[in-house]
Amino acid sequence: MRQSEGCGFGLACPACGSREVVRIGYVGRGSFRVQRFQCRRCGRTFTELEGTPFKGVHDPKALVAVAYLRLRAGLSESSIARLLGIPYPTVRRLSKRVLEHKGFMERLLDVLLEAHI
Repeated sequence: MRQSEGCGFGLACPACGSREVVRIGYVGRGSFRVQRFQCRRCGRTFTELEGTPFKGVHDPKALVAVAYLRLRAGLSESSIARLLGIPYPTVRRLSKRVLEHKGFMERLLDVLLEAHI
């Protein structure tokens, strides 16, 4: 384990605020891997997605797709479920997360869409 010293982007423990965190591996499957950290002060473990709408999401691509279709295309949850082939309850849960973090998701879509122009 090596000290991350904030990993160059101001990383701090979400529990105690300490910047004494170490990398302890990854979580995820396939090509989707998320860096995991542990606080040296309080011992709490957390991922780099802490504090974002992506925390705990198993399929980040689905979240981005739902965000685009809800916020930019204005589609209903049932239409999104049919279009993406995702169960309606999953789309509903992702849509709720998108709307709770609307500002974040709007900025993310702006960045992603600008990168492809």
